[in-house]
Amino acid sequence: MEAISKFAIAKNLYENGEYQESLKNVIELLEQEPHNKKALKLKADVCTVVGKLPETIQANKLLLSLYGGEDEFWEKCYALERIGGAYWRLRNPDLAIAYYQRALEEYELYYELYYGVGEDKFSEPIMLTLLTIGEYQTKSGKFSKAITTYEKLLRFVTIAENNFDQILTK
Repeated sequence: MEAISKFAIAKNLYENGEYQESLKNVIELLEQEPHNKKALKLKADVCTVVGKLPETIQANKLLLSLYGGEDEFWEKCYALERIGGAYWRLRNPDLAIAYYQRALEEYELYYELYYGVGEDKFSEPIMLTLLTIGEYQTKSGKFSKAITTYEKLLRFVTIAENNFDQILTK
């Protein structure tokens, strides 16, 4: 019961912009329950906001090691993207791109498993991840890789255009 209330307090503080107090509470909770996924995710969120990016990376890497089920697929991809974003802000474009690439691979695997190999399905997560990878590649001077990434993105834009009516009804 106490752990739940500590989490609720930390989350409420975070939502009210009291980030340092939220972080203090979530760290106390994690001292008692080091593998509490909700608390780790909140710690990663708070650390991102306050600029404690190594701690953001650490919390998300721990989350990756704890996520195992198919039902945690989206959380796993989110953690990969958060790590990539933190590395970008730490001015490490190669690691940033690598983590976004891992997220992209996870998204592609998911769509292959659920829609079949070679199926042309619209995928907003894949498109957004490709856009981010392309942006990071461009900003870090990897222009030929960025062109390849944007070409792949363009394929998904074409799929979206061809299936616009179906996308709107989702």
